Amino acid sequence: LDDGVLTFTVTSAADGIYINKTNAGAVVPLVIANSGSGNDITGPAWSIISTGNIGILELTSGGTINATGGALTIGKTATATTFAGTVTISEGLTTSDGAVTFTDNSNTAASVSIVNATASTYAGEFKVTAAGITSGTGALFTFAGLTTGTGLSIVAAATTSGSILKLTATEATLTSENSGFYINCYDGAASDFTVGKYGSTIIAGNAGTDVLTITAGNFKVTSGTITQASTASASVLAITADSVTTSTTGGVTMSFDGLTSGYGLSISHTTSAITTGSVVKIVSTGVDTGTAQGTLVDLVSSGTTAGTVLGLTAESLATGIGALITLNGLTTGQGVSIASSATAITTTGRMFLVTHSGTTGTTATLSEFTSAATDETTVLRVTATAALALGTVLDISAAALTTGTALDIGGMAAITTGNGIVVEASGTTRTDGKLLSLTCASTAATATGRMLLVNHTGATGVSTVLAEIKSAATDETVILQVLASAALAAGTVVNLSAAAMTTGTALAINDLNALTTGIGVSVVSNSADATARSLVYIKNDHASAVGAIPLETVNDAVVASKFKAQAKFGGFTLWVSTDGTTPNGALTGTAGDICLNCNATTHKMMVCTGTDQWAAVTG
Repeated sequence: LDDGVLTFTVTSAADGIYINKTNAGAVVPLVIANSGSGNDITGPAWSIISTGNIGILELTSGGTINATGGALTIGKTATATTFAGTVTISEGLTTSDGAVTFTDNSNTAASVSIVNATASTYAGEFKVTAAGITSGTGALFTFAGLTTGTGLSIVAAATTSGSILKLTATEATLTSENSGFYINCYDGAASDFTVGKYGSTIIAGNAGTDVLTITAGNFKVTSGTITQASTASASVLAITADSVTTSTTGGVTMSFDGLTSGYGLSISHTTSAITTGSVVKIVSTGVDTGTAQGTLVDLVSSGTTAGTVLGLTAESLATGIGALITLNGLTTGQGVSIASSATAITTTGRMFLVTHSGTTGTTATLSEFTSAATDETTVLRVTATAALALGTVLDISAAALTTGTALDIGGMAAITTGNGIVVEASGTTRTDGKLLSLTCASTAATATGRMLLVNHTGATGVSTVLAEIKSAATDETVILQVLASAALAAGTVVNLSAAAMTTGTALAINDLNALTTGIGVSVVSNSADATARSLVYIKNDHASAVGAIPLETVNDAVVASKFKAQAKFGGFTLWVSTDGTTPNGALTGTAGDICLNCNATTHKMMVCTGTDQWAAVTG
């Protein structure tokens, strides 16, 4: 037809046009040549058009291409097939060979979205099987333009016991824990994060940054060890628990319930010598202002009976310090406090014990307390409770001591108004107790041996008192008592030696200002032995000391304005007239009393004959 329309109207139930090619030649049964822009073939809901070398099958909305009873092939092998619009696959997609590439230029929707609202226990929504891959890549996702979005998003909101992402491999085929990975995060030059054989995880990290952060929950190792190796100058392990306030288990908890002979926590330093650093350092800047103060380090052992709670061992320590405690800000607190409420401590029990098992030493000092205080600070105090009755506050034992010193109080060259030793008891209920008791059973003590020696080697002093015994007692207390045994025969109870003394006083008894019926010096002997002896013996032992007076009595009390009582012998008083005035009629005495210097001219003495009557001594 050169022009017009050829129409076939089919009114029966038979095929409208049937073309049967029986020739085997390579000719086309139906050829459509269309020089215009319209469709080549048009159907009720579809059309076919060819533009250049491209054939287009266009279906209206809801159109279906269906290969009934067989496979449908779209495209040609080794050529590209393009779907311009949205493609929906309702029964699955299988690629037999070649790669599947999704190229998406959209920035508002997902490039690949897999949705399955029905599956609950299936092995996986998105499954990649690459059984033959050894070192290549099974699935490759490239998001070259991604900045703040998400390259791959897997959403499984209803997951309970399933796996949102499951990677399956045979452990035996993986090379090692550090080669052959389940997960490998690669930055183009090196791996930043890998998960390998047996779950071995390696994080490359970056110095000075947080590599692994757990915002909540616990970190638990059920078996194996945790090894931390670092060459950085920052903290190797930093644990921050700023929100922990009233934790009963602690910010860091370590449990070693099965430990018998091993170590719960071992910190080793063997590579180099420490100069100004510390192997372990605990710092707290918190201030306790309440009534219940906290404890910086608390060691609690409720099950230990014969073990050691805290042990410090430094076998090679020579000039260093085993334990150093610095408390520069201490006010009313305690540097070291050892408390025990035990009531079963035996003779070998100790709350504090310093044991030196070395047999020799070079002027060794085993324990020392030093202080640079310039005020009334007490360097060492030993305090017993008010209920202590039979115990010993301070016990010094030196059974093998020969030429050594049990208690040495030296270095007091600068003492002025202070005291070398003060022993004070302010109580009033003591009976037979002793404030200071020195006991020695030695029988080999020589002339230089001493049980108690107070040695002041200073050449000068300002009214220095070397030894003082004080008492605030208001009763019949004996302040100082010196007792010799009943067997002492030729010894000396008290020996005062002052060979170089010139203007000083060997024995001074002063301040008897309150004395009434008491006695300043009392010498009593109850011996029945008739041998001649002296209870008080005074001797000037040098014939040239003509100015020496063996006994001198001075009385500032004046009786009847002119007379002083100087001495009493056998009940009779020796009086002295101050200016030669006669006592006759002026001084009352006892018959037998004697008064010296009773005449201003002759200076003779007089004898009392009764009351105020005195008679001159003639001859």
